[in-house]
Amino acid sequence: MALKKQLWHAQVQDMRNGLTASGGEVLGNIVSKTLWLAVGGALIGLGFGIVMRYILRWMRHLGAGIEQQVAMTFAIGYLSYYTANAPAHVSGAQGS
Repeated sequence: MALKKQLWHAQVQDMRNGLTASGGEVLGNIVSKTLWLAVGGALIGLGFGIVMRYILRWMRHLGAGIEQQVAMTFAIGYLSYYTANAPAHVSGAQGS
């Protein structure tokens, strides 16, 4: 939700700074940024999912119990959300 507010805020700031655009340009800008939020989040989630697969395989090889594997799954899920939402500025919900 915060990212949607940021998109709206960026459009308002551009208008205040005198950067005016036609309705089609504004709509195109909002659509392209929204698509980037969704696609970027999905790509980050896919990347973390692939890495998680190898981590779990390695943990099973070392004899880790189910509790450790579940804990690692939650930790990587939260890390994926944080990475997508904060540093990458894409949809964290898509990324986790």
